Amino acid sequence: MKFCFYSPVPCLVTQNDKILGKVFRNVRYAQAEKADVFTIYADGCYPCVASAQYTENVTSYDYYYGKLFIPSPKKLPLPYKLIAEKRLSVRGNEIYIRLYNDGQTKAEVRFPTGATTITTPFEVCDVEAVDCGNSLLIKFGDKLKHIVLFSLADFSQIFAATCVDFHIKSGLSVDKLVFCPQPHVYSTFYEITNKAALSGTSLRPLTKQKSLAMPMRLFTFLYLTLYNGNYAEYLSPAIKDKAGVIKEFLGNPEHILPPTEKDRPNTFALVESGRVKYVDFHTDGDKITDITAEFFLKPLD
Repeated sequence: MKFCFYSPVPCLVTQNDKILGKVFRNVRYAQAEKADVFTIYADGCYPCVASAQYTENVTSYDYYYGKLFIPSPKKLPLPYKLIAEKRLSVRGNEIYIRLYNDGQTKAEVRFPTGATTITTPFEVCDVEAVDCGNSLLIKFGDKLKHIVLFSLADFSQIFAATCVDFHIKSGLSVDKLVFCPQPHVYSTFYEITNKAALSGTSLRPLTKQKSLAMPMRLFTFLYLTLYNGNYAEYLSPAIKDKAGVIKEFLGNPEHILPPTEKDRPNTFALVESGRVKYVDFHTDGDKITDITAEFFLKPLD
């Protein structure tokens, strides 16, 4: 039986205690018996266990003619550690922030009218408060930032995001680093009232883009549809006017997996809503001429 592995975070996969290899945004596979057990390790996390009959901290999908495993590692508990205590003042409002780690990095934020606890995705010791008019933004971290926006009316949480940068000017813009698969900056823009309403997005390359061959060009196309980039330029003139329909057709996948079968070099797997959709491309030169999708693959003749 064929077992495949994909992980959005760096992991090490073992098969019956034998090292199979590292997995990080790539697909690794193994031929094994149904009774074989795979253990997936990520730094600072509980082991993830997968087999044909049982999974622990792993999501299993039917994939081609075997199984696909995607781990969801859970952090190991650690002894309580106080990181820092901060006192900030915004418009006469005293704000107390206690940063600590109890297996996850957390911030207890106390306002004049109450308190809330925030879990940050990475350990931080830098905290800054920014007056945004009718709201308050608290920034955790320096190069990589976790930002949380609160209403100044009742100190309820409005918005949160992890980003590389943000700007406050007639609203809030948030910059994230994404890989399409070359590095890009994905910016989202929000109008702030008593909530954060998405008003627009943009995508720009972080570095000079290299000329790509198939199927990497198709990989890029899929990511550009996900982030509202200039994906229409990849379509042939015959289907370019259907760009919006194609984007809706492809959906918003959680994971985009590259081709893994030699006899299907232009077939990508999109993981969304607990199932796998196989997307196959037809091309002419460097343009896409047709796209088909199916949830259940039939063996090729």
